[in-house]
Amino acid sequence: MTARPDGMLAAAIERDYMSSTCGQPFGSHQQRRDPRGLSRETKMERILFRVTEVAGFLGLSRAKTYELMKSGALPSVKVDGCGRIKADDLRRFVDELPSEAA
Repeated sequence: MTARPDGMLAAAIERDYMSSTCGQPFGSHQQRRDPRGLSRETKMERILFRVTEVAGFLGLSRAKTYELMKSGALPSVKVDGCGRIKADDLRRFVDELPSEAA
């Protein structure tokens, strides 16, 4: 996967998310009724991403993504020993990348 310009990250995340949620808008909530007539929420905005997902979004290798996490440049959390990156931290990381002079 190739690197995406900063402004395209949110669109890429939304597109990837929508393709995995049958076309529902990113962060949308839909009410469905189960056979017993109970209402339940079926869609939620993703707030945590796996390292491999983030590496793909950024066009980086897993090793480089782990390196950024270890250095503190890309904040991460552990969930039961598994590294995860918060969506807000990912957006902040991309927003704070220096722009390359043309």
